[in-house]
Amino acid sequence: MDTFYREKPSKTQLFRSEIGAAPRTEQQPVNFFRRSRKNAKMQLENTGEQMPRRRTRQKNSGCRALPVTHRRALRIGGLTKPKRIHPMNKGKLQKLVTKTVALHREIADKTEQLKVLKATLVQEAKLHPKDHVQTESGGKRWTAEGSNGCVARVSFPTATLVSEVEGKGDLIEQCKAVAGEAFRKLFTPVKIYQLVEDFRTEAKTLLPE
Repeated sequence: MDTFYREKPSKTQLFRSEIGAAPRTEQQPVNFFRRSRKNAKMQLENTGEQMPRRRTRQKNSGCRALPVTHRRALRIGGLTKPKRIHPMNKGKLQKLVTKTVALHREIADKTEQLKVLKATLVQEAKLHPKDHVQTESGGKRWTAEGSNGCVARVSFPTATLVSEVEGKGDLIEQCKAVAGEAFRKLFTPVKIYQLVEDFRTEAKTLLPE
C-alpha cells in the first residue's frame, strides 16, 4: 500500500480565491491500493481484455541489425584484409637494396666492436679477483659501473659436469686417481649396447620381413 497526498482546499482558501488572494494548500494523506501486475493480468484474462504493454525507459535508437559479412568480421576481429603486393619500380628497389646493405654492414661492424669490448671487460675482471661475488650456481661474478649509471657484469661460471665418462681412456684413469677409494661411491657403471657395422643390412638378412 502506497501513501499519496492530495490537496484539499479549505473554506479560507475558497474565500481567498474569490477575492483574488493566493490560496494556501493543506496536504492530507490519501490511501491508494495497488494491485500486482500478476493479479491484474489474471483478472484481465478472465474478462477477455488485453494487458497493456509495459513501457520501458530504453528508447528506440533506430539502428537495424546488419549482417556480419566477411569484411565486417575481419574489422571486428581486429584483422585487416591483406593488401595486394605490386612489384617495385627500379628506383625504389635500388633504394631498398642500398638501405639493407648499409644496415647489414653497420650491424656487422658494431658486432665486431662489441666482441672486442666484451673481451676487454673479461680481461679487466680477471685482474680484480677480490671483487668477485659468489653466485647461486657456484660461479663468480664481477660488476663494474659506467659513468652514466649503467652496469656491466662479467660472470665466471663453475665447471660443468658431464653426464657420463667412457670406461676406457685417460679421463677415467684421472677420475680414479683423484677419487681413490670413493670412486665406487661417486661413479656407477652402466652397460651400453652399440649397433654393429652395417646394421640395416644385417637386420634385413637375419630378421624375417
